[in-house]
Amino acid sequence: MNQRNDIIFLFENKLIDKIARSFSPSEIVKSLSFLNGLRFAYWLLYNDKWEEKLQEFAIKLLYEIREVYPEEWNSSWEYDALLGGACNITCKYDERYEAYKRAFNKAANPPPGLLIEFARCCICPGSPSISYDQAIELILKALKQAPYADGIGLLSHIYSLKNDNMNEEYWSNILKESNQQLVSPSIEPKFLVEEYLRDLNK
Repeated sequence: MNQRNDIIFLFENKLIDKIARSFSPSEIVKSLSFLNGLRFAYWLLYNDKWEEKLQEFAIKLLYEIREVYPEEWNSSWEYDALLGGACNITCKYDERYEAYKRAFNKAANPPPGLLIEFARCCICPGSPSISYDQAIELILKALKQAPYADGIGLLSHIYSLKNDNMNEEYWSNILKESNQQLVSPSIEPKFLVEEYLRDLNK
């Protein structure tokens, strides 16, 4: 079998470790379709053992997909949001901000989850990429749609970083009284989330 067929065979059998060990991101992306490349990156990102090397490989893969399939990538803000989430998992804070910023700018009406995750970029080592006040504004916009616990918790945390004890306490109390199960809807591509959950339930 040639290289492309090898990769497709391994992909269809979900031998993700073997693909990541044997081929470069460029070879993989050129052998798989845009959607299958995203599927593979997602499997790596949420691998069973939460292996950091595989998660790092997933990010390289996502950047390669963005390079090879620019038209498909730019067709939806969700793909940059996926990259932002991957960078968040691997603590690549500057790259997280850049990816979420691109997603935010692409979205005609940014959903609550994107507003909250973009706001979260103010929490990072060193100088924050987004100011605390900008982050608060984004979260309050998200909370106009529903009292999302992840947004309320983040607000409380940001106020603690600002040493604003009154607002920190206020939002902490709101969080205690709120429905902890009500979190903002996922901003990852829906088909990836659905397939992942389906596989988990098998």
